[in-house]
Amino acid sequence: MNNSLPLSQRRKRPISRGGHFSLLLVALLLWSTSLPAQLPHLSHLSLPVGGGALRGFVPIDLDGDGDLDLATVDGDGVITLLWNSGNGFVGNRQILLPGNGIDGLVRGLTSGDLDGDGDDDLAFYWAPVNGTGGFVSIRRNLAPGIFASRQDVPLDLQEVFTPLQVEIIDIDSDGVQDIVAATNQYAILDDPASITILLGQGVGGNGEPIFGNPQHRFSLFYTENLRVADYDADGDLDIALSHELGEEISFFFNNGSGAFSPATTIFLGGGASGPRSMTADDLDQNGTIDLLISNVYSKTFTFLEGNGDGTFNDTGSFVTGLVGYGVQGRHSVGDLDGDGDLDLVVPYTSGLMKIHYNDGSADFSDQSIHANDPNTRRSVIIDLDGDTTLDIVMDLPSARYINIRTALPASTVHVEPKTVARGGLLELPILVGANLDIEAFSFGVFLDDSLLAPLSLLPGFHLEAYTNGIGPEFWQPDLAVPGGGMTVDCVISSTPGGAVLPAGALLQAAEALLGVSNVLVPTLTPVFPTSGLGMPAVTTLEGQTVEPSLSGTLIEIIVPLQFVRGDVNENGLVNIADPALLLRRLFLNATPGTCPASEDVNNNGIVSISDAIHLLVWLFASGAPPDSPFPTCGIAPDPVNEECEAFGVCP
Repeated sequence: MNNSLPLSQRRKRPISRGGHFSLLLVALLLWSTSLPAQLPHLSHLSLPVGGGALRGFVPIDLDGDGDLDLATVDGDGVITLLWNSGNGFVGNRQILLPGNGIDGLVRGLTSGDLDGDGDDDLAFYWAPVNGTGGFVSIRRNLAPGIFASRQDVPLDLQEVFTPLQVEIIDIDSDGVQDIVAATNQYAILDDPASITILLGQGVGGNGEPIFGNPQHRFSLFYTENLRVADYDADGDLDIALSHELGEEISFFFNNGSGAFSPATTIFLGGGASGPRSMTADDLDQNGTIDLLISNVYSKTFTFLEGNGDGTFNDTGSFVTGLVGYGVQGRHSVGDLDGDGDLDLVVPYTSGLMKIHYNDGSADFSDQSIHANDPNTRRSVIIDLDGDTTLDIVMDLPSARYINIRTALPASTVHVEPKTVARGGLLELPILVGANLDIEAFSFGVFLDDSLLAPLSLLPGFHLEAYTNGIGPEFWQPDLAVPGGGMTVDCVISSTPGGAVLPAGALLQAAEALLGVSNVLVPTLTPVFPTSGLGMPAVTTLEGQTVEPSLSGTLIEIIVPLQFVRGDVNENGLVNIADPALLLRRLFLNATPGTCPASEDVNNNGIVSISDAIHLLVWLFASGAPPDSPFPTCGIAPDPVNEECEAFGVCP
């Protein structure tokens, strides 16, 4: 039933500015100062990703160049690749669409060399709303930036097993990667939990990995997390499974060939409640594997000291969060202070992040609290910039960002995708973000000026706002760059303590006004930040010159269709038959039309009974006529946001 239609949205009008200051930009961009060593890291740098709300991310060397890139996935299986230029400037984006057939919520993303060709592949996991299975959907890495179509590997052949975490690892020590999943059966009372194992059996003739039949090992109820490690020190990998709705951890011990014992369960003491994410490592440096467990309901952590034989000493829980902190996100560990032991990072959805420093004996009482973005769900500690200092990467699912905290200055220049009608105007914001305050910037924007002709390049909304409407001290655009595109050089303020673009967010630094070509067919054209003035793009961050990551996009130019507003049955006439058909579509499930915009008679963005009433009042009570286009064929005032796939009686 077609009873809603998203249409026009508010558009910001361009700002006029004239005049520039005669300052030497290059000199201002070459200020330099030393950055004092510090813990915690600098303010975060926000990097946008494609798709909808994030469901997971993984560090992965996508191109085999030795540095870590990032990959994210949303709930529909849209993967965003964020490429690392080698110095930690992660952000140049590539979108991988999943294809058809994802009938369920994607739960997360993992990576591993599933086809045995020496590079890591990607795999997201999900379960169908109806039917059987639960699936690990593999995207094989064929070459840098080239991934194979989706290969769906079922987690069961008869029932639905929903995966909440998946690891790719050689669990049976045969040199071939296997799939290990923490799964739940939501269709059964109390959500029985299990580990699900698919043993790898090599690669088929088409290059796709082959797996044996799924094996399930059950234990208790509901799980979200597993951790693979050699808990009994016998040389093979075992599995720990956390049970969030209780206070238990289940262990499955490996006989060396990928066959596992029945579950052994440990009940957590010390007021632990809601065990979720876990870390398996030698946290107290005594040579055995320990387990650190995040208890999300009690906002505590439990340290299970490993004895090296598959048994543990429960040393109790220590408090990490308080009332008001929000949900305790997935933690991570790494040596953040360089003392040789693993420290703990815990994000909270309230906008706080805590770091607990390990004294070497798994005492995490030394701690610090830091501001962070709200709704952060997960953290990972890795070295992104190759400086041997560990960086903190976190996701912000609802806002579709990855946040990076690094000890080195970092920045990004980014353009979001847009859709525009041919022959119109496109207002294109250009966003800049950094982990230090931005004092100046210089960059170019490449585009095909036969399709998108630069008309103006003005200070953006946030740049105007943070300079109290005065604008930057120096602003010099160039709209006629040879080869296509435009450049801008900007000094926000050269005065100590003057205006800046603050750290920690992507902000509108500039806005381009582009004239759109009258293309004959729908067209996609790239727009991406690039170098300016023949030298690398730069930002000045609190006196330091930093080369930013550059993240471009595709602009979609559409060819709008002509229609007549109010001609619901598309027969070239507007009469009593049109409101009658509209009412049948709204309330009697009549077949939808091909041009919903023609049904939005009052052009308010919603197709409802008020549109039928509007037509009836115009027809029989001298009311206002339908909005344009009417009474003859024409294009909608806002064609991008008015849906019309076909309208037979218009040319």
